[in-house]
Amino acid sequence: MINNKLKKYIDENILIQYQNYDKAHNLDHINDVIHQSLIIAKNYDVNYDIVYTVAAFHDLGLIHGRETHHITSAQMMKEDKFIIEFFSDLEIDIMAQAIIDHRASSKNPPVSIYGCIVSSADKTIDIDKIINRCTDFGKSISPELNFIDSYQRTYEHLIDKYSETGYMKLPIVSDRNMLQLTNLRNLIKDQKALKQKCFLSYFKGVIFDFNGTLVFDEPYHLKAWNETLSSLNLPIMSAEDHKNLTGKTNKMILKSYIELSDEEYDYYSKLKEELYRKQIVENNVLLVDGAYELFDLLKMNNIKFTIASASIKENIDFFYEYFNLNKYMTYSDIIYDNHTYKNKVLMFIDAANNLKTNINETLIFEDSITGINCSFEAGFNNVIAVKDKKKDSFKKPLIATIKDFI
Repeated sequence: MINNKLKKYIDENILIQYQNYDKAHNLDHINDVIHQSLIIAKNYDVNYDIVYTVAAFHDLGLIHGRETHHITSAQMMKEDKFIIEFFSDLEIDIMAQAIIDHRASSKNPPVSIYGCIVSSADKTIDIDKIINRCTDFGKSISPELNFIDSYQRTYEHLIDKYSETGYMKLPIVSDRNMLQLTNLRNLIKDQKALKQKCFLSYFKGVIFDFNGTLVFDEPYHLKAWNETLSSLNLPIMSAEDHKNLTGKTNKMILKSYIELSDEEYDYYSKLKEELYRKQIVENNVLLVDGAYELFDLLKMNNIKFTIASASIKENIDFFYEYFNLNKYMTYSDIIYDNHTYKNKVLMFIDAANNLKTNINETLIFEDSITGINCSFEAGFNNVIAVKDKKKDSFKKPLIATIKDFI
């Protein structure tokens, strides 16, 4: 079907260059275009060597810039010594034009059947691949974008290219392509479903705060604190006081009330948490609505997640067993108050390191003002506030405010 000498040359000298291209135009994409081109070519009386070569060279010029990459790719093919010797001048001209014609934004239809074949093969209508390519391309050119900016860019691109009035045309239309295009257009109209797909494509890791985020336990903490403070003959804590202290370690909270030795701080901190755990059990406290469903969704899509909490180890051990977290996350990935953290800044960084995810691709769920600002200070751009928080109350904009995970 394809000349072995030609294929060997292209495989070893041309395709290998795509290994360093962005994820939206890397070797996987090129191989997919080659594969689809050869499938389409079976329905036409064409030269398979030409089809293979055009598909292999069509994005090569991206290394010199995106806007004119189709022209640059054609020129690189025309200047390749092996290609010049292998094909006739007429065939080279046909291939160059076909490479130029592959670009989706071209206002004119392809001149030859070869341009039609490769242009159609290059127009990926696989929904997941399109979303992933949009996300990956956005990250490659603007890694600082948060999810909301990335989603808006993707949405606008999908409207511009794939909607009924979009610029993408199919030179060769198959039943499969039309079905896929219809499904994509329906998804574009359903922004809730589209946003979820973009979410699953964008994020590689998720970090949850625990108290006040995965479990609404503020009343039980407050009651445990007041029992502890009463044992020290100290004034009880108001609900407002507790709200303002949320996100701080027990030692920091105790220090705001009384001066003690390190051993005493440790003792009363553990006492408070024992009283708190007792409250959780007695009141049959559950995780926030939708939490387990979100865990399942993340796990199904291979998105790693863990907890970064100001809770002490004894509480983490309790949570891990009581809430069946062992089914969803690795214990050693969890970050907690081991008495070495001054605040949650380094906690969040260590949690991302445990997940082995880039902070720009890691989402944080937090409920406290202190914790949210710590996440921004740590360099994270994607933070969702749980419960009633105003978006303008923090160092950077939140990407969302939610009351539960449903």
